[in-house]
Amino acid sequence: MYKNLLILISFVFISLNMEAQESAAKITYIAEHSFPNSEVYNGKNFLHLDGSRSLFVHDEYPLETRPVVGGLMGDEFMGDSEGCSVFVNLEEKVTYTKKRNGPINSTLHIIIEELEAINWKIGTESKLIGGFNAKIAHADYEGRTYEVWFTREIPFPFGPYRLQGLPGLILEAHSTDGYVKWVFHSFENVNVAAVELVPPVNGVALSWEEYVNKSLAFKEKFEGESRGNITKTVIDSDSNEEIEKGKFRIFERYLNGSLNSSN
Repeated sequence: MYKNLLILISFVFISLNMEAQESAAKITYIAEHSFPNSEVYNGKNFLHLDGSRSLFVHDEYPLETRPVVGGLMGDEFMGDSEGCSVFVNLEEKVTYTKKRNGPINSTLHIIIEELEAINWKIGTESKLIGGFNAKIAHADYEGRTYEVWFTREIPFPFGPYRLQGLPGLILEAHSTDGYVKWVFHSFENVNVAAVELVPPVNGVALSWEEYVNKSLAFKEKFEGESRGNITKTVIDSDSNEEIEKGKFRIFERYLNGSLNSSN
């Protein structure tokens, strides 16, 4: 009898452990960004996750490649069937971020980086969001200061885009400069097999350092084609034209000596 009881307890423990490991969820946010050309990121954003991985998708991102309005001949906005997704793996401490346009806009790029710890400061304010008790937190991250609301009632340390690291799910987030904003829409538990939580594959995968070197090589080659009175040059885009403010101002930071492989 004692042996049978031990077997039963072990079975229950294993079952509960498997259930916890297989727990998965889908969160819907509404993105209301206001930086230049942010309309491609706005609308419904989905966050699919389990205990150690998340996949963030801009659901209304353009699927088809199209000419850039007002751009030079041949300039194209690269559409993406994967919704310009972001993949985070906590166990491997790595992120995969899809990069849309840039100085090398002949293809999409998937930038692979070490997962960066975010220094969150949790406050005392609280409020209800979608029926969940949420607390406030602040942090400086990738050039912007964020105010977020998270709930311990959903114990997943993820949030929209690359925001992560709090002891609960981030339900809402906005940058204090007013350019970036995600509003909570809905939460649902889903079957773990409903979405394959894997890195994006539609694009050229490379490290941040490789992306920087490729950008600088493109600039050197393009500007090397200047002849006589015709000067060709490549410049950075507006620092606000990305969710990561200033991260992709590669040429400016290269020229002033502040560029390195980690930022």
